Amino acid sequence: MSVPRRNRYDDVVVGAGTAGLTSALLLARFGRSVLLLDKAPAPGGALRRFRRGGAFFDTGFHFSGSLLPGELFDHLLGVLGIRDDLTVVPYDAACGHRFLFTDPRAEIDVPFGLDRGCAHWQALFPKEKDAIAWYFEALRSVAKRTMGMDVGRPLAPVGMLDEDFVSLRSVLDDRFRDPVLKGTISAFAMCYGSPPSCVSFAAHARVAYGFHQSGGTLAGGGDALADSLAKAAERAGVEICCGCGLASFAQGKDKQAGEAILSNGAAIGFDRCLLTIDPAMILDLLGPLHPSPAFRERVGAFEPSIGFLAAYGVLDGAAPGPDFARSVYSEFPGVDFDALMDPATAQERPLVVIEVPGDPAAGTPPSISALEMSFAQDVAPWAQTKVRQRPADYLEYKRTRLEAIGKRLGRLVPYADRVRWVDTASMLTFRDYLNSPCGSAYGIKQKVGQFGLFGRLPIRNLYAAGQSALLPGVLGAMMSGLFVVRQMVGKEVFDETTAGAR
Repeated sequence: MSVPRRNRYDDVVVGAGTAGLTSALLLARFGRSVLLLDKAPAPGGALRRFRRGGAFFDTGFHFSGSLLPGELFDHLLGVLGIRDDLTVVPYDAACGHRFLFTDPRAEIDVPFGLDRGCAHWQALFPKEKDAIAWYFEALRSVAKRTMGMDVGRPLAPVGMLDEDFVSLRSVLDDRFRDPVLKGTISAFAMCYGSPPSCVSFAAHARVAYGFHQSGGTLAGGGDALADSLAKAAERAGVEICCGCGLASFAQGKDKQAGEAILSNGAAIGFDRCLLTIDPAMILDLLGPLHPSPAFRERVGAFEPSIGFLAAYGVLDGAAPGPDFARSVYSEFPGVDFDALMDPATAQERPLVVIEVPGDPAAGTPPSISALEMSFAQDVAPWAQTKVRQRPADYLEYKRTRLEAIGKRLGRLVPYADRVRWVDTASMLTFRDYLNSPCGSAYGIKQKVGQFGLFGRLPIRNLYAAGQSALLPGVLGAMMSGLFVVRQMVGKEVFDETTAGAR
């Protein structure tokens, strides 16, 4: 456990995941003294990888959209000053994602480039040509009107859009007829974790837009991004204190939080504190500060998104073919994602397969991560157990799921018989290792008209940012950190300082 070197800082940032690292780095660049806290032994959160069977496996960062020069991910790396530290590994532009539906049987490729994707889908569904053209134009429109997504333009806030109050399901039913096309559009729900009847069309469009632009990963996976952010933060003067979390706040004056009481018992003074942790955990911390009943009700209404049962394997024998690790493969038992994303469904769950090439020079074998959709209810019987203390029936649950995933893999890839499984992880695994309430993949479920915790909280010197505030995943986490720091240091000062990175 590391110990803070001082007893007071201008800003304390809680949570050293993507949002926390982004926020701490930016605050320090504005001359603030910053302490970054995390319970984990190293900064990075879900970006961190682990090693099994000689291969490295990503925990939460597997791929991203909008990563080519001039696109959003690339732009954010530039704002943070770490673009040159990272190497982008793009997926196949002709087929970055492949959706395989088993009922009805269909195989749909997703090429990169919105015009190219639109033309490809129009060729597959000629009767829906006009509706498909409308859809791709709607993706562009939502992205252009969402603050921060229109790269190169000033950050002009527009607030919630009309599309934030319309569900994806209502748009699908109003605009489209072919059930396979509806399923194809809905498939990106796997990248934000909410079903079509729940998520707004705007939230869907913001995610889908990026994955239609481009896609790929980083050399070195999430570790590379975590290390670059952490090193940049330390160079800027951020003090990173790992193995030490925030236990509580002391009551302050004038409706503000007082000292931060850490898990090691230390009391740290601060001007402002930014919380980049799950909203439920924020609510627990704010309890002694007496937030309003309306705030409690608002946060209490948040629901967790889907999670995953993850199976990790390495490939034995001959090297895989040239197309290996050029696309993401997903198998869906049906096309109705409201049914597929219902915890009570009797169908097989959606399965996503992510391939990672080996490195012969380093002796690293090619590997795969197979992610099967999961829900908190799946592991509820063991929710009170701890890592390495799970009972036999839990281990049998994981063994059964792994066997089923192995069988399904044979329908997806030619190397299925050469996969040697080296580990599995349930939502409880993610919960315990990532210090999250239930191990959901995307934090809270995105809902129509719902406002996530973002910006200044009801306690005057407390702020919130994180994965679920604007967009899910790494892009959303970086954007939320950027926007909240902009609020904390002042919009004019922030915009003037960062203008050169646009």
